[in-house]
Amino acid sequence: MASTETMNELYTYCKARLAQKFDPSLPVSINIPSFDESHKGLYLGLLSSSNKDLASSGFLQDNQSNVNLSLDRVIESFFAELRGKGISYNQIETGTLFLYLVKEVEYLPRPTEWDENKDGVYFMWGQEFRGLYLPYQIKQLACSKMEVLDRLLSWNIGIISNLWKLPEGLCFALKMESYPD
Repeated sequence: MASTETMNELYTYCKARLAQKFDPSLPVSINIPSFDESHKGLYLGLLSSSNKDLASSGFLQDNQSNVNLSLDRVIESFFAELRGKGISYNQIETGTLFLYLVKEVEYLPRPTEWDENKDGVYFMWGQEFRGLYLPYQIKQLACSKMEVLDRLLSWNIGIISNLWKLPEGLCFALKMESYPD
């Protein structure tokens, strides 16, 4: 389990790397110790100062151990998304950046049995349709778990909203460590 101090170091490193990506003349003077811990993925998310979801990026993959490499991988894809959407570094500074280290991906035989205060939720229908909400996105929706799942399917994935109720729909809780909490 990552300590709060370690998550803070990763978060500080992430913000410094993003600043350097926006302005390559800036040195990245933050050296973080190698952080090896078993994990299943990593995500970054950004809310604007007016609580609008601006961007999120990350990955899920079994058998990850080097958190530093995972973070660098996600910073690259997150930066590409920010640039593609025309988001400036100032919006990162004035908004809220979230860092999520995915520790476990837990299958939910009963799709509403996850902790809406700290878990993310991931849904899969076949091999083509999949999507997820991170904890900050779930909090922002401010609705019931059933409505979260309905919206995930219809808004995010683009399929019929009630497919999560069928046994063919696979729902997972993403057990995460986050910064800020």
